Amino acid sequence: MKDTPSFLSPILKLLDERERWLAKAASVDTDIDRAIRELARSGDYREVALRTLYWDFQEHVAPARLAKLFGLEQPGALAEAAGQRRIKLTCLVCETLTLFKPTSRTALDGLLTEKDTAIPVHRICVPCKSKRDALLTALRKRKKGGRLAEGHRARYHAYLKSDAWRERRAAALKKARNRCSLCNGRFSLEAHHRTYERLGQERPDDLIVLCCNCHERHHG
Repeated sequence: MKDTPSFLSPILKLLDERERWLAKAASVDTDIDRAIRELARSGDYREVALRTLYWDFQEHVAPARLAKLFGLEQPGALAEAAGQRRIKLTCLVCETLTLFKPTSRTALDGLLTEKDTAIPVHRICVPCKSKRDALLTALRKRKKGGRLAEGHRARYHAYLKSDAWRERRAAALKKARNRCSLCNGRFSLEAHHRTYERLGQERPDDLIVLCCNCHERHHG
């Protein structure tokens, strides 16, 4: 620009390079879409192309885009159209090599990384799941003190914000080696009351560490 201050020149040069890069990237995306559409129309390669792109390249081709290119009405139909994935991973509980069959890429990502999500997906084999469910059932039956009385809920929630609770929770997590006591998961850990009889003065055995998945199952 004619009257542009000299100190802005480097910035303007970078902005210009960015615009050219974006234009080039858009052109590459168009070429990618064209190539995928050709595969989608190919009877010989359609199935294997969809399976490979869905399970192995979803970080590069978003589900909605892939569904559109393959003529699928909804991204939710992708997993079914791509076919089931089988993968061998070590069970977190018994450490046995187990064949898992994730039903979606999200489930696969959870199995591979044990992501810290609202309801984390943990690598647990079927026998260990059965044992966990049995332990959950026993845990429900053994719980003393029942549910909190309605009038005590405000005091309970205030207590959960106190330093005393933070110390007891930290001690429970340390004792459990920062693992869920039922599924061995490492994320979204919570200290669960096995009894409310000594609320505010809990003994170590009054608490058990559960991931939010197992905790949800317990209360469910």
